[in-house]
This record gives sequence, structure tokens and C-alpha cells, in this order.
Amino acid sequence: MRILILGASGRIGQNIVSEALSRGHQVAALVRDKSISKLAARDGLEVFPCTTITEAELESAIVGKRENSALAYPDAIISALNSDSPRTQPLFMAGVISRVLTAMATYNIKKLTVLSAFGVGSSYPYTGLLLHNILHATNLLHTYVDHEAVEFALEHSELAALVVRSVMHSEGEKSEVFSYEASGKNSGTLISRQSLGAFLVDSVQPEWPERRSTIVVSN
Repeated sequence: MRILILGASGRIGQNIVSEALSRGHQVAALVRDKSISKLAARDGLEVFPCTTITEAELESAIVGKRENSALAYPDAIISALNSDSPRTQPLFMAGVISRVLTAMATYNIKKLTVLSAFGVGSSYPYTGLLLHNILHATNLLHTYVDHEAVEFALEHSELAALVVRSVMHSEGEKSEVFSYEASGKNSGTLISRQSLGAFLVDSVQPEWPERRSTIVVSN
């Protein structure tokens, strides 16, 4: 299986890459130029530098290094994108996902999992006063607006994508992940990055059930 990972140099993205490679998958990682050094070279990993994930940069990662004529297009895409500059690059993630949807139609890629955040959409009422205050006092609000735009685009696309709203991330070993309805009511409050990375790789496997859904995950 070949998986294209967006946001592969981030803390979650690096866990996704390691998990996918450990299972014998081929990984194409689209990584901004300044972050390439965060991904160590490994068998099965192709790293593609980018600036703002333009159409051409996305296509380059999908097509791959074609000197290997047997190389297939990705079977799935996992997005673990975040925005470094939500004020200066508003709706960065939503713009990328729009281009991803177009590319998936062009190259007949059927599976997409997008990492979102607990507190987006219907889960907002269940996040508590602390997060509400943080959202309205920091740049995090702009990131959540971007997540909202991503989820809106996916909801109105023809592709049956999976949206994973993650609770707060923690260090720790890989352990069982529990999923909840989109609101996240009664969910846990933490998930380890290793657990989340493994769950996201699980979500694009052939045996994964219904694709068009939004869930909240925690340990």
C-alpha cells in the first residue's frame, strides 16, 4: 500500500510515517522545505519538498519518482496538517484540502483521512470553559476556523472522507483508541501521539468500514 502523508514532519505526522513504514507500506511525505531535516531517511520513504502545497507540488508527490516504473499512485492520503501562521495564512488547510480533493478525482484515489480537532463543529459545546477561553484569546481560534472550513468542504464533496477530531495530545506508549460520535460527548481528554498515528494508519486500510463520517478519538 502506498500512502501520501501531508504534514509528515509534525509531531503527529512523524508518528504516522513511522507506523506506516513499520507495517511495510510505501510512504510519500509532502514536507515544507524548512522541515525536511525532521524526517530521517528510511527504506520505503520518499520525501517531497514543498512551499505552500501548490497543485504542482501535490501532483509531484502523488506521481512520485517515476524512475521506478512499478510505483503506483497512492492508495490513500492522510492529512495531519496544521497552520504555522493562521493569521497571515488564513484558511491554509482548507485551501490545501480543496486541491487534494481535485487531485484525488484526477488520480482516482479513494481514501482520505483528515485530522481535525476536538472543539470543531458539533464537539464545541463539550470542550469546557478552559478551551473556550483559550480559543478566544489566542491564534488558536484562527486554526479552528480553518478546521471548520476543511470539514465543511469535505461534507459537501463527493468523496467519502473520514474526519478524525482528536482530543489533546500526550506523550506515552501506543495503547487502545476509542472512538465516539462527532460531538465527542463522554470522550476521554487525552490521546498519545503514538496511538493517534497508529489509528490514522488503521483508518486507511482496506478493511476500514464506512468512510464518510466524523468521529472523536481518545485513549
